Amino acid sequence: MESHFLDFAKGYIRIRVSGTSCDRFFNLCAFHRIRLWDLLPSGEGYEVFLLKKDFFALRPILRKCHVRLRIVRRCGLPFILFRFRRRKLFPAGVLVAFFLLFWLSSHIWNIHIDGNLTLTDDVLMEYLDQSGIFHGMKKSRVDCKALAAALRREFPSLSWAAVELTGTQLNIHVREGRFSKKDTAAILGSTVRTLKESSSLVAAKSGTVTSIYVRSGLPLVSAGDTVEEGQILVTGVLPVYDDSGEISHYRYTAADADIRIRCEFSYFDEAQRNIQEKNYTGHIWKHTALEILGQPFSIPSAFPSSFSADGHFDLTCDIRQLHLSKNFYLPVFLKTYRAKEYEYLEKCLTNAQLLSLLQANLQLFRKNLEEKGVQIFENNVKIEWTEKSAIASGTLVAEESAVKRVAGSDVKEELPQDEYD
Repeated sequence: MESHFLDFAKGYIRIRVSGTSCDRFFNLCAFHRIRLWDLLPSGEGYEVFLLKKDFFALRPILRKCHVRLRIVRRCGLPFILFRFRRRKLFPAGVLVAFFLLFWLSSHIWNIHIDGNLTLTDDVLMEYLDQSGIFHGMKKSRVDCKALAAALRREFPSLSWAAVELTGTQLNIHVREGRFSKKDTAAILGSTVRTLKESSSLVAAKSGTVTSIYVRSGLPLVSAGDTVEEGQILVTGVLPVYDDSGEISHYRYTAADADIRIRCEFSYFDEAQRNIQEKNYTGHIWKHTALEILGQPFSIPSAFPSSFSADGHFDLTCDIRQLHLSKNFYLPVFLKTYRAKEYEYLEKCLTNAQLLSLLQANLQLFRKNLEEKGVQIFENNVKIEWTEKSAIASGTLVAEESAVKRVAGSDVKEELPQDEYD
């Protein structure tokens, strides 16, 4: 890529060589270190590229080889400037364009995040903004390693994070999920923690413990126990016994365990029998605007006369960021606004339609739970019919990892300072 750019800056020529001693011509060019490239046969001769400065060194070689030479095409910056030599503003415009591209390439104009599931882009972008990472900042101010480490510290659900700069785009790759056993041991460790570093696991919901596997800490419940919300399940306080069987002191660590709790989810949904349904009239209005460096540029455009004065419409906006290449984004956005007019029509749903609507909403509710790792075992939702609506209510019996971490310990005991050593 760099060699092509240099060739373009120096200027190069496409020539056609014909005669009986073309091979001798190419050998002499190699002997005199004249670089040739893209050699292709053309009729009774050959076509090849060479630099502009090497073209004038071919005269003695042509005399020796008795071959004919013809210029096919002139390429590169010197020939372009010569062609527009009478237009004095053109070279200045080219120079300004090069400086503009150089300035644009030294800033970040796009931040791309991938791999996040529960953490939304808005949450991560808000944290980046608070950390001083924003669109338009200089690339030299970004420390990729430090930013990746800060993301892992700020969001414990991230098991891996990496940051890289490619072109004018800042790529943030994250991965959510549970740490591997090796990573967990490296993070938590088996060393003694101070009281400030200790933590325990408590129940996030009331229910019955179905399984428990403890990697670090002391379990206070077992499978089959009924627990209440906020109850400590695994404590980070580990008692140390002396030879007489009595507790001599405590050691503190960060509790870590896989705990599944069977609990109930309340569900309620109501569907009205008489509804207002959108009926689109077919009238569509479009408007395009341009945004450069945060400044909007557009031509004012009013709604067409076909839109009714008291009508309703859905307004959508499609935003596309312009880019020169895959990773060279520009601070230029093309916004396309689209308005579709509609009117409300009264509609009365039948029992079958109400049932279908309630079932679709329930399936969506279950799907959202399953995406969070919740396993549903029983469906106790029932439907009640009234004159004006249909009501779906009840509970779902499910199993999930309903635990949360709390700092500190549940044992409050004054210990001498040397007990932590």
